[in-house]
Amino acid sequence: MQLHIELSRLARWKVVDLGTFSWVLDDKPQLVQDEAGLLHLDLDNPGEERAVDEMAARSHLYLAARQIRWAITDTG
Repeated sequence: MQLHIELSRLARWKVVDLGTFSWVLDDKPQLVQDEAGLLHLDLDNPGEERAVDEMAARSHLYLAARQIRWAITDTG
């Protein structure tokens, strides 16, 4: 499988590299739009819904942009 992410007007991002960090997409990424229209994408979703502030604080891989498109495609 491949993950494709397309961002427009990136506003915030966070990528935590702990040296030993390994990322596996176990759950569907969470995408939330806030009141201002900013889209927040949490790729480190623990399987439960997170508030936007919690996404930014606790996620290892978090992006916020005006436009986000993502897709998971099967390469097999």
